Parts: sequence; C-alpha cells; structure tokens
Amino acid sequence: LGAGHETVVSMLLNMAAAHELEGDTNKAENIYLRIAALRASTQTSAIDGQWRARFGRLLHSGGRHAESLETLRTALSVWRGLGVPGESGEVATAAGTLGAVLHSLGRHAESVEVLRGV
Repeated sequence: LGAGHETVVSMLLNMAAAHELEGDTNKAENIYLRIAALRASTQTSAIDGQWRARFGRLLHSGGRHAESLETLRTALSVWRGLGVPGESGEVATAAGTLGAVLHSLGRHAESVEVLRGV
C-alpha cells in the first residue's frame, strides 16, 4: 500500500482520534497535517471529506474558527462532489459543526440556515 492509500489514512485517523481523546491536540493536528500531505497527490475520495471534517472539528474545539470554517466547507464540498448523501452520519455531523462555527464567528443568520438543513 502507498502512504496515501485509504487504509493507511484510516489508521492515521484512528491515531488522531486517540490523541484527541488523550487531550493531545497538537499530536492530533500533526497527524491531520500529515494526512493532508499524503492525500495531496491522490485521487479524491470520501475519506478526504472524512479527515477534513474531523480536522475541522478539532480546529473548532481549539477556537480556530476561521480555519475550521474553511476546512469543514472543503469537506462538505468533497462529499457533495462525490455524491455522498447529506443524510450520511458524518456529513450531517460536519454540517452541524459548520453551523456551530458560523455561530462562533457571529454569523448567526448563516448558522441558522446551515443548522436548519441538518
């Protein structure tokens, strides 16, 4: 398997989640950045939405709302482009987090619109 293979990325996502649970957000962020580098030259797939959504949630939880907004929107765009249904659990969670991020940025009307769609 190549370094950017989906199986490898899934393993890295599990490692990032473990670090988040331990409260080591720096290590988790480094893993997400590593995934970004590994996936940069691969064909886009649903896992690219998945890692971006999880990274967006991490950024939001750390108060980095502007970065989170961009990351979550990219995740949703990836899934939309691949035809992943909005009712999918991870897609709905990412959309909910996007609404929370918009609220944190004081963009309340946008937040309400996003959250209505979840």
